[in-house]
Amino acid sequence: APPPTTTTTTTTAAEPAGATSAPAVVTTELIQKYLDENQQLILAILENQNVGKLVECAKYQTKLQENLMYLAAIADAQPVKGSE
Repeated sequence: APPPTTTTTTTTAAEPAGATSAPAVVTTELIQKYLDENQQLILAILENQNVGKLVECAKYQTKLQENLMYLAAIADAQPVKGSE
């Protein structure tokens, strides 16, 4: 099978809080990295919630929110398909 294609998009998305610098080019690999990290954050939130570690939950929730806002900014910067 051929390797998956990489979509490269230039965006002016706002960088997440605490980020050192936003990449000028957003790739599917970068987006997948954020999605994978978000999955791990959600699992960590659930685990810590189950054992009552609410301070740790809050830390993970803050990072998850930053990631979600970053991904939303990338999505908002994309052209709408079918509007040509």
